[in-house]
Amino acid sequence: HLQDSFLPYVEKPLNALETRSIIVSVITVYCGLYFVNDDLGRTSKICLFLLLVLANLYFFAYWLIMVMDKLPGILKRRYPKLYRRIQSLSLRNMRQGFHKKYESGLEDHERADRGANPRAVLPKAEA
Repeated sequence: HLQDSFLPYVEKPLNALETRSIIVSVITVYCGLYFVNDDLGRTSKICLFLLLVLANLYFFAYWLIMVMDKLPGILKRRYPKLYRRIQSLSLRNMRQGFHKKYESGLEDHERADRGANPRAVLPKAEA
């Protein structure tokens, strides 16, 4: 409750991450306390274990999304050369390479449809 009242971080996503961290920590502690209790049956222990694992996986996934969201800005500020290099290898460049390969593949299929050698060079179209 103090976390929600004081909001110690300037950025809202960090406050949300901290809140989730506290919730998952509480779930982990309580599941761990009940898990070591000998009075619980096997099914109850399995349920507690699954709850513990799912809660931690949820937090890890949320944390990973937050990191991946902030990583480009951090790279841009701290390592501008690396950031520009990564941008040069962007998805757009990869798509262009894919389209070139795809188009050449189509030409190979057109040649094969005409019964020619698929690797043979087509004559240039007359103007």
